Amino acid sequence: MLTLISLISSLMFSQNINQLYTKKEDLIHKRKYLVLKKKTIENQIDSINNSLLLIENEIAIQNQLENATKALLKRDSNLFKLPSEKTEILETINQKEQLYLIEYYEYGKYYKAIYNNKIGYVKEDDILKTKLVNSLKKKTNNNSSSHSSQNKSSYSDRHNSPKSYVTNICGALTKSGNYCKRKVKGVGHCYQH
Repeated sequence: MLTLISLISSLMFSQNINQLYTKKEDLIHKRKYLVLKKKTIENQIDSINNSLLLIENEIAIQNQLENATKALLKRDSNLFKLPSEKTEILETINQKEQLYLIEYYEYGKYYKAIYNNKIGYVKEDDILKTKLVNSLKKKTNNNSSSHSSQNKSSYSDRHNSPKSYVTNICGALTKSGNYCKRKVKGVGHCYQH
């Protein structure tokens, strides 16, 4: 009788272990499936976020195009991603193609421009002057007249005494349509703009 009880208890114990192993295997498979699904969902979220950024950038560019000035080039020129120490060329613009000027920077002698739905900067010397371009130049100078004395001093400080800088705000238009509030030393934008 005792042997029978021990036999039954060992059978029950082995069944319990087998059930536990089966449950464990099931849970491991479910976990793997959910991890893969999670990665897929995260990739989809990243893709949607990238698409949203592109759309926001496109909207910002289209909004700026409404007030931009069409311009022609004197010669083939490069659209630069500026200002930064390591200048990066975005695209070479053919002389015959039009680009759109948004803003003029007096102390850098360059224009902020849109070409092929990309924002970059072209040198003033490369632009064919027209009344529209000149009016944009005057408009930009008038808008910055309140800051011009600050800009002039910061420009002279920057070029005459390397240790003394006047701090300004970047002010470049961001992808979200707001203005960048990073502080910059001297004239120009922050490292990202």
